[in-house]
Amino acid sequence: MLATSYAILASVETEKFRSQHEKILRNLAERTIEHYENLPPDSQIKKSLLRSYGPPYNMVNHRHIVSVRRGDTIIYERDTDNSRKSETYTFDVISAKGNRYTVEALTPRPPPQLMNMLQRVNTLQFFIILFASTLVSLLLSWSITRPLKQLGVASRQFAQGDLHTEIDPKLLKRADELGDLAQDFSYMMRKIQQTISAQKQLLHDVSHELRAPLARLQVAAELIQQKEEKPSSYIQRIHAECERMDELIQRILNFARLEESTATFATFDLVKLLRSHIDNIQFEYPQREIRLSHDMTTLSISADKNLLGEAIDNILRNACKYTPENAPIDLAIKQSHQHVICTIRDYGSGVSPEDLAKLTTPFYRSDNRMHGDGFGLGLSIARRAMEKHGGTLTLGNHPEGGLQVVMTIPERLS
Repeated sequence: MLATSYAILASVETEKFRSQHEKILRNLAERTIEHYENLPPDSQIKKSLLRSYGPPYNMVNHRHIVSVRRGDTIIYERDTDNSRKSETYTFDVISAKGNRYTVEALTPRPPPQLMNMLQRVNTLQFFIILFASTLVSLLLSWSITRPLKQLGVASRQFAQGDLHTEIDPKLLKRADELGDLAQDFSYMMRKIQQTISAQKQLLHDVSHELRAPLARLQVAAELIQQKEEKPSSYIQRIHAECERMDELIQRILNFARLEESTATFATFDLVKLLRSHIDNIQFEYPQREIRLSHDMTTLSISADKNLLGEAIDNILRNACKYTPENAPIDLAIKQSHQHVICTIRDYGSGVSPEDLAKLTTPFYRSDNRMHGDGFGLGLSIARRAMEKHGGTLTLGNHPEGGLQVVMTIPERLS
């Protein structure tokens, strides 16, 4: 507003100054011409005459007149060459006797308008205009930014996995471009919800439908094995693949159930839960060393015990499967501000930086040997379990080598 006011004021005041400048010089020229026409023939105008017609130190004075002509006859001309280097303009003057004279004058230099504007700032009128303009600008800005912020909040919630996010109905009823944008957002969100719901339902239905033929296949393999005197390697291979498919189906069902369910919070000892899962895993991997470090003997926390336990179990099993057998696994828990941080680190070869952000994507497996096996669902389940708790799952390579998984859980201590 200040810049606009200055630009308008400078333009108006400059035009006003030029008009006054020309008016003063025209009056000065008319008096000079009148004096000239009253002189005897072949007389010249004295230079001192113009000086007497105005204050010599005024902003506009006789020095601004460069020449006065009647046709090709010069009746007055300054004797300095400096005026020829400056920008000039001309205007005509009609004398009392009807003669036309052409006056050449220096183009005026407008005075700085900043001080003039600062003087006007102190006026009540300027403050009223500025206040009214600022109020209108604030209302206009609020009417635009408020619905945009609402759309931004809704889009971020939707992007974080809250598929039940809805846009304010008042925003949808707006009869302007923002209302159209809100309706487009709502339409897009509904389509995405339908697509994701259909995908989850398909995943769930296919997993259930695969269970029946898989069970019949296992029974058939068992019957064939009972009829043969010696166990066939092919039959054993069929059993192994069936078990692998059954495990995959179970993981898919767990992942689908995790997407639809909500966390059930209860108070339990986190240290005891970690020790229980470590004992179970070491029973399967007796040669594996899992080192648990913590600063407290017990840590009561409010969380979903099954979800949190499943997340920890998946991460520990990944570390056991895809790291060297002689390498230990470190598991550390600590309290930081209002969070409980659980860090699981292995001493394997790590993961390439471009694969780190994709490891929690369902069914994604890195080309690295560390995650080149399995189903690609373990870390996805762990990430969703953390999101159900309002926490985060962060993956990164440790500076000294190996993959490090950090689980940050909001603290709800009893």
